[in-house]
Amino acid sequence: MTPTSCRRAQRALPSVAVPVLAMIGCSLPADAVPGAGAASTAISTDTASQMNIVAHEDDDFLFMNPDIQNQIAPGFDIVTVYVTAGEADGDGRCASVDGSRDEHARDRQRAVRAAYARMANPALTAAQADAAAWTRELIVPDPEVTWPHTVERYTLGASPNIRLIFMNLREAGDSATGFSGPGTIGQMFQDHALVTNTIVPSCGAAGSCVHSPSCNPDVPWQNYTYTDLVTVLTDLINMYQPYVIRLSTRFSGWSQAGVGQGQDEFLSNKA
Repeated sequence: MTPTSCRRAQRALPSVAVPVLAMIGCSLPADAVPGAGAASTAISTDTASQMNIVAHEDDDFLFMNPDIQNQIAPGFDIVTVYVTAGEADGDGRCASVDGSRDEHARDRQRAVRAAYARMANPALTAAQADAAAWTRELIVPDPEVTWPHTVERYTLGASPNIRLIFMNLREAGDSATGFSGPGTIGQMFQDHALVTNTIVPSCGAAGSCVHSPSCNPDVPWQNYTYTDLVTVLTDLINMYQPYVIRLSTRFSGWSQAGVGQGQDEFLSNKA
C-alpha cells in the first residue's frame, strides 16, 4: 500500500480488521484510529464505503445485522465478498453429489440476493425479492498475477450501491475435501503450497441437476493456493477502497465444538 493509502486506512475501520491491513502491508501507528482502503487497481474505479468479508452466503445478514440494514437504508455503497460457495454436499436432490453441490451453491447465491433485495426495500414480498433484477458480471481482481482468478459480481438493479461478490471456493463441509483434509481452507493455512479448487454454481432449472443453460458465461473452474486467496482479497480491498471492513470474527479462534465460529468463517477472516 502507498503512504496515501495507509493514511486513508487510519480512519474508520473497526479494530477487528487491523490484521487485514497488516497483511497487505499497511503499518498503523499505535495511536491511529483504524481505517480501511487502498489505492485503486487498473481494473475498476468502483468504490464502496462498506465492505463485508464472510465465508458463507448467510454469515453477513445473520451475524452482521442490524449494521448492514442500517447502512443500506440511507444508501451507503456496500460490497459483500463470499469466500466459499457454501455448497457442503448439497441437499441430496441430484443423483450426483457434484450436481447437488452445484445446485446448492446456486440456491445459496439466490437466497442471499433475495435477502439483500428485501433489506434494500422492506416493502417487497418474499416472491418479489426473489425476482429482483440483478446484473451479473465476471471480474478479475488479480490481473497482475500469472494465472488470474475470476469472481462473480452481482449488482442490484433497483439499488446499484449494493454489490455481492462470490469467490466460490470449496467449504470445509464438502466431503470431496473432508473436514480437515486436503483442499480445505484450513489445510491451505497449514500448507501454503496446497492447491484447492472452486465450485461452479449451476444455472440450470432448479432440480434439473444439469448446468444447461449456461450462466452466460459460466464462471470458470479455478485453482487457489493460500497466496492466491490472500491476493484476491487484498486486490478486492484495493479496488473498492472501503472506509469500513466487517469480518464475522466473534472470538479469537476456531472451535469445532460450537464455541466461537466455524472453520471457514475463522479462516476466511484470518486471510
